[in-house]
Amino acid sequence: MVKALAEFNVLSALDRGIMVQYTLLYAQLIEEPWAFTASQHGQLRLCMVELGFTPSARSRLTALQRTDGEDDSDGWSDL
Repeated sequence: MVKALAEFNVLSALDRGIMVQYTLLYAQLIEEPWAFTASQHGQLRLCMVELGFTPSARSRLTALQRTDGEDDSDGWSDL
């Protein structure tokens, strides 16, 4: 998912925390779906909206503008 969003140039270093939260919640859902609470579903859905995973959320995203010569190594490739 990170690679797909990185291609659209919509992630920044400030998004790392929400991406980690999404990843942890999603892993919990996959590992133990029977134990995933309604509250966790709500949190996961909010993370998905914040990160632009839904069609309506993606329609509101704007790509970050990189300047010539700006370093693209913002740490996302490490995930």
